[in-house]
Amino acid sequence: MGIMDQLWQWTIQKFITTFILVPVLCYVGWFLFRHIIQLSLQAWRFVRSRRRALQAVAREGAHEGKGVWRTTPIDQPRDYWRGVASSKILAIANLKGGVGKTTLAANIGAYLAKDWQKRVLPIDFYFQGSLSSMAFPGKDWLPAVHQSSRATRLISGDVTPADFHLLPQKVDLNTDEGGPG
Repeated sequence: MGIMDQLWQWTIQKFITTFILVPVLCYVGWFLFRHIIQLSLQAWRFVRSRRRALQAVAREGAHEGKGVWRTTPIDQPRDYWRGVASSKILAIANLKGGVGKTTLAANIGAYLAKDWQKRVLPIDFYFQGSLSSMAFPGKDWLPAVHQSSRATRLISGDVTPADFHLLPQKVDLNTDEGGPG
């Protein structure tokens, strides 16, 4: 091997090392460095957010507890459950439509009537009468064309307090037609 061949090999090695290998190694190193920095920032933001959330709810440590919806009131009176059991009115309301208010009212009413043997008066204020159709499946519960519905008479004030007891209708709890009960 002559001096020219050795010089040529040295030049190729330097070229490969300088212009190919070093830039590739630098790029891979820069990519790994940025990735490690991004993961570190993400972990730091998570820890900071977690700490703020725990401080906001005044909890210490990582234990979450049983959740907001399954907790009892903080200042629960001694006769809380007696008050719940003896309540006379249950209102189910929400400004958003399609969240299950009518279905929930029908099922709670059926449960109280059938399992607790309570007298239940579900009042349906919806113009389409969804609760009434659930309570009276297969029956003609709609008023005649020139007749006002019970809800219309109640809302308009046509029903006097003395006549209020005439409004409820008996619901058959042993129905097999898909109604509540």
